[in-house]
Amino acid sequence: MDILPILAGLFAAVCWGLEFFIVSGPAKEIGQYRTAMYTLLFSGAAMVPFLLYFGIGPGVDAYLVAAVALAGIVSFLGFYFSFRAFRYGDVCITAPIASASPVVVVLASVFILHDALTPIEVASIAAVILGIVLVSTKAKDISMRRIIVAAGVGSALLAFFFVDLSDVFAGAYITLLGFAFFCVLLRFSSIGSGYVIGRATRQDMRAPPRRLVAPIAAAGFLETAGLMVLMYGVFVWTSAMPIMSSLSSFMGGVTAVLGFVILKERPERNQVLGIALAVIGVVVLTYFA
Repeated sequence: MDILPILAGLFAAVCWGLEFFIVSGPAKEIGQYRTAMYTLLFSGAAMVPFLLYFGIGPGVDAYLVAAVALAGIVSFLGFYFSFRAFRYGDVCITAPIASASPVVVVLASVFILHDALTPIEVASIAAVILGIVLVSTKAKDISMRRIIVAAGVGSALLAFFFVDLSDVFAGAYITLLGFAFFCVLLRFSSIGSGYVIGRATRQDMRAPPRRLVAPIAAAGFLETAGLMVLMYGVFVWTSAMPIMSSLSSFMGGVTAVLGFVILKERPERNQVLGIALAVIGVVVLTYFA
């Protein structure tokens, strides 16, 4: 296999892992909605030069534009719940859950393409699921025979669902619209839907404090860099989309390492085991699927 799709997936993982780590601070301070909206605004601004250079694909019609606009709503919800998870939970716990996309890729091939799961795929999916369960609970709760979900896990699971659902739209429409136009349309649809949701739910839409503008802007630019490189890879090497999508999910590992090293987050022993199982399951699933 060509190494360039692999590098594209890993580049996206590093960019998004750094983005997740950076936004965890602003999300805790000003909330997930404002953090998500202004990250998306900076990201959208950074995408415009790419559209001017690469242009629009040959297959644009009203149906496709409407479909990607719908994907924008899904994409905004993915950002919202990701940032909500980082607001209330430790990033070393929530990030691996929110980025376990290879499970969805493999299960989609079973239900849509009727592929058969191999024993190693079954074991890997089981490891990821068990890892999520262990990450989601505390040792003292298990010893007392009760389950109390760790902070941020529910939002991380919702983010996991919405982010992977938006990936489905990318695989379906990117070759027709052109990768730059697809990304710009997806991003500004996310911003528009986020604005409507914010108005409807009376969210605080004020600009972030000046001291938070730089980190939020950096997160937006990292989001754009990762998305543009990954979507260009999908556009050029369409058949390699599953491996690129899976490799990009290593962003959760990048964020978790930063949480350990810089934020000094210290999950309990069962949660460390859960993180290890989830990451190993994703790695094995990526290699064999």
